[in-house]
Amino acid sequence: MEKALNVKQISIKELVINRSYIKVLLATLVSRFGDSIDALAYSWMVYMLTGSKVMMGSILAVNAIPSIFFSVFFGGILDYLSKKKVIIIGDIARGLVVCLTAVLFLTKQLQPWHLFVLTFVTSTIEAFVKPCKSTIMPMILKHEELMAANSFYNSASSFAELVGIGLAGVIISVFGIAGALFIDGLTFFISCLIMSTVKIPKTMLEGYTFTIKEYFSNLKEGISFITSKYMFVFCMIGLPLMNFLITPINVLEPVYANEIMKAGPEAMSMIGMGLTLGMILGGIILAQYGSQIQGKKLCGIGLLVFGFAYAGLSLPAIITLDRWLVFAIPTVCFFIIGSSIPFISTPLSTYLMGNTPKHLLGRVISVFTMFSSASIPVAASLTGIISEVIQISTLFTGMGLGVVACAIFVLSSRNIDF
Repeated sequence: MEKALNVKQISIKELVINRSYIKVLLATLVSRFGDSIDALAYSWMVYMLTGSKVMMGSILAVNAIPSIFFSVFFGGILDYLSKKKVIIIGDIARGLVVCLTAVLFLTKQLQPWHLFVLTFVTSTIEAFVKPCKSTIMPMILKHEELMAANSFYNSASSFAELVGIGLAGVIISVFGIAGALFIDGLTFFISCLIMSTVKIPKTMLEGYTFTIKEYFSNLKEGISFITSKYMFVFCMIGLPLMNFLITPINVLEPVYANEIMKAGPEAMSMIGMGLTLGMILGGIILAQYGSQIQGKKLCGIGLLVFGFAYAGLSLPAIITLDRWLVFAIPTVCFFIIGSSIPFISTPLSTYLMGNTPKHLLGRVISVFTMFSSASIPVAASLTGIISEVIQISTLFTGMGLGVVACAIFVLSSRNIDF
């Protein structure tokens, strides 16, 4: 029987006494702080190095390819491996790749083709590590703690991102793009040290030596489990659609800052802070009241708010505004988008975690990662091409209304119930 989302209220004090949860949270805060600095530095570096919207879309497309082609393969293996060891090795590898990128940029040897190779390598590592990180929460927490734990986890992570984004401009101006990348690399090494102290219970398959036949049999078991549940199938179809609709924001953020807001990294930092503040607020509200509201309603309302705010990003390009409004409106829109994200993602992830047997988590999450990433290369490539032909404001308006349509479907469908 599937477990409902509505569970007893869990206080943050009850979560804090779980040492494993706190250590995983601290490791995440450190790496998310570095990632937020890297995100601004890297995207601006790509834009300045190439100056091409098509190139930016192509790099994001390459970034998604490993998740599509390797996630299921990795997922079938991960259930047999130590989650902690995989995460530690992954953090070390990603730290080394980021530092290599910094060295190439610092020595002026970084070429556009390097970006494709380094992005592909980093994404391949993430495709292996990300499912492991996703499976940890149900292993160290009780089912009734998941909603509150995920909400608090997301809010704290967003706060770390906020600090990183707020300092990114200063760090880049003082240490340069290479310095910002080195700092990101350092945070990966610190994160792996913290993770090395975490005690994670073993699953029933962990450490078991498997044959190729058993590997494919277990992989088939995971896929069969997903296809046997309507909500899982719905998510498997809905997630790639949502990623297709929101990819233009990820691809065109530097272009939006430059062409619409008529600014540089400082504009990206401002809208990034708006997004992160929104995520913090949304996460806090969800942690406090989310367990009392049906997951379907939370998700539908979140999508509705997200869609209208997404379309609102086009306003500075459509109407003539004072300079301060050109900065204020996108920042507010990103704040609203950020506040809606926990309402969309947390109920879904909590439902999936709570209704998947622990020994199947690696396989199930990997399959979802593959399907949710499947639309990103197409969307990213099309975004780069289409943005050369039509205005960004038109693209954002259309995609925003598409998200609104998804929200209406979720709220009105009788078959969706979680």
